[in-house]
Amino acid sequence: MALVSSRCGAGGHSLCSRQALETNKVNGRSGSTVIVGGALWSSIGKSCTGAACFVPSAVCVRRGRVVCHGNAWVLRRDQKGGPRGVCLHGDKHTRARNVEIAALNRKDLDACGSGVAEGLFDKFLEYAVRAVEQRADISPLPCQGEFQNMVAADGQSVVKNVAFESTKFRLFRCATINGGDNMQVLNVAICARPEYDLPIFCADFFSTARMNIVVLDLNPLYNTEQRPEYKEKYYSRILPLGNKYAELLPWGDKLTAESIQFFSPIVLWTRPASREEIQETVFRAFKDYLDAWLDMADKANPSNDAYEIAENQESHHRYLMWRATKDPGRYLLMRLFGEPLCERYITEFLFNGVNTLGTKTFLDYFPEYRGVDGSIIKQRSVVGKAYAERPWNKDGTFAPMLHEV
Repeated sequence: MALVSSRCGAGGHSLCSRQALETNKVNGRSGSTVIVGGALWSSIGKSCTGAACFVPSAVCVRRGRVVCHGNAWVLRRDQKGGPRGVCLHGDKHTRARNVEIAALNRKDLDACGSGVAEGLFDKFLEYAVRAVEQRADISPLPCQGEFQNMVAADGQSVVKNVAFESTKFRLFRCATINGGDNMQVLNVAICARPEYDLPIFCADFFSTARMNIVVLDLNPLYNTEQRPEYKEKYYSRILPLGNKYAELLPWGDKLTAESIQFFSPIVLWTRPASREEIQETVFRAFKDYLDAWLDMADKANPSNDAYEIAENQESHHRYLMWRATKDPGRYLLMRLFGEPLCERYITEFLFNGVNTLGTKTFLDYFPEYRGVDGSIIKQRSVVGKAYAERPWNKDGTFAPMLHEV
């Protein structure tokens, strides 16, 4: 893994998390290191080498103090001048609020000398966390600890990650990549617990100086054409919302035939003409779609049927297996962080559950991707067909016109 050392101008210290370091020592001598709440503290004159740098979002060094609200740790000097770690206890509401504050405080990274300006999708992240917190009893998930803030190998792109759970959803996680004018990324997902057959809230936004890509949907757990009762249950009332934004944000050209199975009749797949359109029209759509999902979650009742629960869980696992294996963002993450970290970030954070919700493999779910040597075919489409136009009518009927990829 490549190193990016994040130094705080307030004290000349550096912070990082090194996977190879597992000890938890406190030593007051000059040049010592302390691992506290997943953050490595190095005194003046020391820096980290040979590992990627992970800086908790609420960390800043001032006068020998490190404060990490997100991980509920404080590092400060004792009376003899040596650093010591102090755990801040609190109930789950306090911890969740601390994580939210840490995630949303832009000054934290600036204080540590990142020099990164406000990101294009910062307000999307802020709205998502606050909207969900107002509706649900959320608690931070352990999977965000290592990945809460990452600086890529280019020393410029900053990745901000937060993850929560509640009584109704297994995973609510947000990720942003702020690469300045060159690149801005937002990825938000909410996965319900298997006792609920709720769709998966999904927002995948990508912006560079030359192009913008937006995918926004409430991904169905089940094929809406094969299960019309599922489409009626979750999409019939919000079709007008989808049609409204489909007019404002037209179809973004070809979408592979294999991918379409994971989208609903209200999916927005579009290429905004400008970042101003993202900040305005796309942001309104993001808020409305998230609010619609939260309305569904408010009304949802858990199933007590073991078969239904198992079926929901397998549908989640199948979805995660597809995303973890075929998501086009994999190549970007590989470039930013290298293969080992990329794989852990994908399986442990972005698509958390892919290794725990089931035992089936990608080829068990998608045997059409088996190559002659038994390996997974790398290309995203094996059918070679795509949807160049929106394949749903305004009444939600699937009426596709396939084109060559």
